[in-house]
Amino acid sequence: MTNVFFTADTHFGENYRKLRKRPFPSIEEMTKALIQNWNKVVGERDTVYHLGDFGYSLGILSIFKQLHGNKILVRGNADPFPLLSLDWVEVAESMTIDVQGQNLWLAHHPHKRWPGQDRGTWHLHGHCHGLDYTKPGRLDGGVDCWDFRPIAFAEIRERMDLLRGNSHNSSVTLQGHYLRY
Repeated sequence: MTNVFFTADTHFGENYRKLRKRPFPSIEEMTKALIQNWNKVVGERDTVYHLGDFGYSLGILSIFKQLHGNKILVRGNADPFPLLSLDWVEVAESMTIDVQGQNLWLAHHPHKRWPGQDRGTWHLHGHCHGLDYTKPGRLDGGVDCWDFRPIAFAEIRERMDLLRGNSHNSSVTLQGHYLRY
C-alpha cells in the first residue's frame, strides 16, 4: 500500500534559512536535515505532492534523487524552469485530487476562494512559511509548519477537524497563527 504525503517550501540548497530564521547552522545542515526528515516518513513507493519552492542549486539533481517517493510538483514562485526537467511524475500550476474521499485543491499560494470550496474541497498550499492565518478548509502544508518534514493525509484531516472544532485529540492546539503539536 502506498501513502500520500504533502510538503512545500523546502528551498533545498538555498540560503533561505536566514530569511525565515530556520534552526540550522548552515545551508548544508538544513538540506541534510530536510532530506533525512523526508526519508524518515516517505517510503520508496509513496507519493509526495510538493506544493512549490522545492529549491534550486548546483546539487539539486543529487538532492532530488536522494528523496524517497514518487514526486509531483505544484509549481511555486521560486521554482525556475530548469527545475521542471527533473524526474517529476507530474508538474502543474494547481490541481484537485481525491484522497480517501476528500477533495483537495493544491496550489502554491493561499487563496481566499478556491475551486470546490462550497462543496467541501479543502485547500492545501505553501508559500507562507507558517506566517499566514489559517482558516477552516485551508491549511499551510509547508515544512516550516510541520517540523521540517512531509505530512500524511491523516495529519491534515486532524488539523482540519480542529479548525472546524471537531477534534477529538486534545494534544493538538492552535498556537499563534497556525497549528502546532
